[in-house]
Amino acid sequence: LLPLVIVALVIGYVDRENQYVSSEVKFATAISSIIPLSYYIGMGIASIAAQSNFAVGAVVNATFGSITELTFYITALLRGHWVANPCLQEVVKAALTGTLLGCILFIPGISMIIGGLKHSEQRFNSRSAGVSSALLFISVGGVFAPTLFSKAYGNLVCDACTNTTGGNSTSNGSGLFVCHNCHYDLVSRAQISL
Repeated sequence: LLPLVIVALVIGYVDRENQYVSSEVKFATAISSIIPLSYYIGMGIASIAAQSNFAVGAVVNATFGSITELTFYITALLRGHWVANPCLQEVVKAALTGTLLGCILFIPGISMIIGGLKHSEQRFNSRSAGVSSALLFISVGGVFAPTLFSKAYGNLVCDACTNTTGGNSTSNGSGLFVCHNCHYDLVSRAQISL
């Protein structure tokens, strides 16, 4: 699969307008090219961790273990900034939330369920379980704290809302509204309450 990396780079930079290759083929090629790159990154991290002490190995693993995701996030944020599209920021937020919850909840949960199918009794390190549960509480708080803070102390402000039937936000038409550039304004609510 390693030649797919070169193919993905070539068709990504040469055919920007999708004249020769469709977007679906480009996406499939890029996803397939991540597989060998992730393998070599993992092997490099394991090699560095094996030749160094535990602390250095943990730092290298935490830093470069998710370099493919970090590259995706940085690219999406830069692209969203260049084209002034805040939707890509929401994609990055959702991906970070999914990664966080998946790594802390889903993977250990599936491991425990599969282990429970084979073994009627499982033993866990109490310190590791304590650290994992503390990280779980911190991550859940970190995921939900900004949303709760915005809901409790902010007003939703949008630049422009249009009705799906074609009217603006002042029309009395019934239908769904499409709003652009929405954010929570914390300052105006604080000034009103004073």
